[in-house]
Amino acid sequence: MAWEIAGRLADAVFFAPFSGVITAWWSLMFSGGLPLALTASLQALLVGFGLALVLGLTVGSLMGLSRSFKYLLDIFVNTLMVAPLVAVIPVIAIFLGLDVWARAAVVFLFAVFVITVNAEAGMKAASPDLIEMARSFGLGRSQIFRVVILPAALPAF
Repeated sequence: MAWEIAGRLADAVFFAPFSGVITAWWSLMFSGGLPLALTASLQALLVGFGLALVLGLTVGSLMGLSRSFKYLLDIFVNTLMVAPLVAVIPVIAIFLGLDVWARAAVVFLFAVFVITVNAEAGMKAASPDLIEMARSFGLGRSQIFRVVILPAALPAF
């Protein structure tokens, strides 16, 4: 009720009344526009988040396991994580337009640095005592990764 009243009193462009929203939704639903828009949005989400997941887990894991990678990439990852990425959206729109790839790029940018930092933290979550115990039982590097480090990192992933 309050939404309807506020929408009638305000400018309809910025705050539409509830009845206007329901009418527009109903017409989009049965004209085929809503499923089409939903498909495009989900496609951009899956492409952008999928790429961010692959790159973020790979880079974050390498940063967590290797000091060389951490020292090489840490400043870039942390700087870009705290940077106002909203300011990059107009640049993406200029170069990529407003299609699915541009939306996927925005999703990628907002997700990749968070995933990278969490993957790095996860790789460091394994207890040094457990790693030392695994070494004392004769486990190799790949076995230590698979049996000790990866299970400890999964909650952060």
